[in-house]
Amino acid sequence: MTTLLTAFVFLLPAGIANMAPVLFSFIPWGSFPIDGRFTFRGRRIMGDNKTLRGFAAGWIAGVLTTIVLTGWVPWLLPEFALAQPVLFGTLMGIGALVGDSVESFFKRQLDIPPGDRWTPFDQIDWILGALLFTAPVVPISAELALVCIVLFGLLHPLTNIIGKLVGLRRAWL
Repeated sequence: MTTLLTAFVFLLPAGIANMAPVLFSFIPWGSFPIDGRFTFRGRRIMGDNKTLRGFAAGWIAGVLTTIVLTGWVPWLLPEFALAQPVLFGTLMGIGALVGDSVESFFKRQLDIPPGDRWTPFDQIDWILGALLFTAPVVPISAELALVCIVLFGLLHPLTNIIGKLVGLRRAWL
């Protein structure tokens, strides 16, 4: 049976990676958008908020979080994460960022401005990306996936509220 703590620790590298682009937006380099400012059907592919800096910050944050977790709570991580923490952190981090970017693509195509809500996709895009990228190397049960989606799907709005309170986000949710 998957516990909330197991699901939390399992997906934490992706969660930290998802927050890293906002936390490190003050860094002056790498602000070039990953879509190269190209358009599809007359609309930006992802927009200016998905940058090289953000991807680098998210990737590094996912790896560092995994390395820290392997020292602090190794019994809650899958064997693969313990044996290959850099690869596990990379898959979690990049998976989360790709999931978020795919959701941004669809928001741009639907004329939803950056920063505007698109519930429930804003809450679960990064979770699905991380799970999909990690699944080829770590067996993920349907139960673990569901607990991760529900747990972090509920925690995501809370982190947005905290981000608004400390001035890192424009919108409350």
